[in-house]
Amino acid sequence: AVAVAAGPGSFTGVRIGVAAAKGLAFAQDLPCVGVSSLETVAAQFDGVLQAGKLCVLMDARCGQVYTATFAVTPDGLIIDGGPPHPCEAPVRTVDGANDHRIVMAAAVAAAYADAPVRITGAEAVEKSYPDFFRDFCELGGQVHVEPAG
Repeated sequence: AVAVAAGPGSFTGVRIGVAAAKGLAFAQDLPCVGVSSLETVAAQFDGVLQAGKLCVLMDARCGQVYTATFAVTPDGLIIDGGPPHPCEAPVRTVDGANDHRIVMAAAVAAAYADAPVRITGAEAVEKSYPDFFRDFCELGGQVHVEPAG
């Protein structure tokens, strides 16, 4: 048999891979089998984890991720859900590098992000523009301050 990644993944990449696999399988008179990319990643943990849940995430672009959850049992992995589906991406973190310019640029870029952005070292703005985040909020930006620690 010829196995091929059936997605999720890049539409063009999956299409080219499936076409090549089908051509090879046809030429050798072999069956062609599609394999989920998320299941392939999960299979790497088979036997490593003893019990519990395993969630596989794959970048779907545009601030989304494909997900699949698996129940981990002594007998192997069991697919918990249905087909992979995009969901909101987790919080992204930007390292402010203790540089007021990077922090302010990251805050402006975050205003256009499609998922929450955490900026570490945001206190660096005190160096040149102590009221930056107040003014940022007045212009429509959203800021949530997390407690230190």
